[in-house]
Amino acid sequence: MAEPATARPGLLPRATDYGRTLTFRVRRRWTTRFSDLELQQLKSLRRAYGGARGPDLLLFGDSNMLWVNWGERDQRKLDQIVKDQLGGVDIETVVGGGYNPRVVVPFLEALRQLPSRPRAVVVPTSVLMATSTWLAHPVLGLEIRGRQLAEVVRRGGPMPKRLWVPDEGAWEAYDRLPIPSLIGPARTTGELRMFADAAPTSRWQHLVRLRHLLDYYNAETLDADSPGVVLVREMGALLREMDIPSVAHISPINHEMATKLLGPKARDHIARNAEVVESAYQAGAGDLGAVVNGAFDCPSSEFSDPAHVNEAGRRRFGAAIADAVRPFLDPSHRKAPV
Repeated sequence: MAEPATARPGLLPRATDYGRTLTFRVRRRWTTRFSDLELQQLKSLRRAYGGARGPDLLLFGDSNMLWVNWGERDQRKLDQIVKDQLGGVDIETVVGGGYNPRVVVPFLEALRQLPSRPRAVVVPTSVLMATSTWLAHPVLGLEIRGRQLAEVVRRGGPMPKRLWVPDEGAWEAYDRLPIPSLIGPARTTGELRMFADAAPTSRWQHLVRLRHLLDYYNAETLDADSPGVVLVREMGALLREMDIPSVAHISPINHEMATKLLGPKARDHIARNAEVVESAYQAGAGDLGAVVNGAFDCPSSEFSDPAHVNEAGRRRFGAAIADAVRPFLDPSHRKAPV
């Protein structure tokens, strides 16, 4: 039996890791049996805001919004925690693995076509998902699927059943891409994927795997002109153009473990990247936008793996998001025109 994830903070036993990942894959496979998840969510969004009044809050999120770990007492996902913190306010939720502006923006364009609007929108602005290496991922980067979704929204009418699925050539090209590093010689994404898919059998192997994963998640240097940062700024600007108040959330980063395994300079590097993303969204959204920068909010004990927080981290981060959203849901706050 695998030891509890909390016994070794930030260093998840592989058996538990596999069980959680398998559950996530089975859930997604079931929900996409007849249609892609993004297309199902587009239909739900159109139903939600297709009448005179829709849910007060439209909440977008990446995998941190739906990730839970086996054995945790609090099995609520982050979106449910936000809802509970807000007193059960009516929420339309659009979450999925890797969701970033490439897929969020088409949903917002669909919302623009509908008769009702939310009082506020919550969007993900993950530092990791603003990196070029992440955006190059054939699946989680959502480049082609995002474009296809945008075309479905623009065209209207009947929707296809399936969006693009990467072929062997897409994976081959991705695996040959060099990736930056804070700890040594540059590697390729293919080498990193081998580390990620490995099944460690000793503590040393766990630490080596964890070190390389944290390096991949954090090593890239972002600036205002980085493609992923530009996408964040444009998403904020679109919401300002739609006159809808918004809250962006930067997911917690396992900064303590990163500093321990990547060196003391890692902390300043992570902080700067998070500030770049925060500033970009604020520049786009202006006075109608707020940012919950949770990059340094959670200690290593509140992570269940290198990228996702556990129940304690979800409660902490969920409360912060709810606190930022709450003023926009107050009836005295002006509602965006429909």
